[in-house]
Amino acid sequence: MEKIYNYVTEQDDFVGDNINAKDVGLEYKYIHKSFLWNICEFFVYRVVMTPIAYIYSKLKFRVKIIGKEKLKATKSGYFVYANHTQPVLDTFVPTIASFNSKVYIVCNRDNISIPFLGKLNRMLGAIPIPNKIEAMKNFLNCIKHRVENNVVVIYPEAHVWPYYTKIREFEDTSFKYPVKYNKPVYTFTTVYKKRKNNRPKVEVYIDGPYYPDEKLSLKEAQKQLRNDAYFAMCNRSKLNDIEYVKYVKIKEK
Repeated sequence: MEKIYNYVTEQDDFVGDNINAKDVGLEYKYIHKSFLWNICEFFVYRVVMTPIAYIYSKLKFRVKIIGKEKLKATKSGYFVYANHTQPVLDTFVPTIASFNSKVYIVCNRDNISIPFLGKLNRMLGAIPIPNKIEAMKNFLNCIKHRVENNVVVIYPEAHVWPYYTKIREFEDTSFKYPVKYNKPVYTFTTVYKKRKNNRPKVEVYIDGPYYPDEKLSLKEAQKQLRNDAYFAMCNRSKLNDIEYVKYVKIKEK
């Protein structure tokens, strides 16, 4: 039976958990310097979750990543912009593709608010967007620090739309980071392909690197990067050959 999701705007949320999100203010520690924390973080990320990510991706979705060799063009850190169509898989794919670097993910506060799992997500690389203006400086310093030699992943569509096969419109706001820190951008586009059983398999296409144009102003450069990323993802989305979930736009009541 075909699944149908009705939506009013592209900002509708289909994977909301009604979590009581914690405040992220000045007291939130974005970067831990504790030796014990960092040992635990390494163990959780490399020893536990990386193998789980690989096994889950292969067994459930038969994931195939195309274009990993493009990442070798960058010798230090970089940003990844990806479409958001799976709540778990989307966080695992960058870890598999960028194996030689730690992956950090810009996320909402829900991800660090779940009992026990919240702390686990922090060790796995969650960078929550603060809701307190005084914490914004720490948030930006964290992104700057992490992207020096690692990978920072951003989902510009914001909300998860399971199995969605198009690219939703997104703003250029988050593209100020690669311009400000002079780092390249890659896109990871998840595409769904037919297979014998009902659930589709996944192909992820990597495109880039796209570099900020130093001749442009910050606003113009971030708009250019946004367009580079958006059109690359739209082009790859044409490779979808199955619509596992149908999305129907309805009028607001």
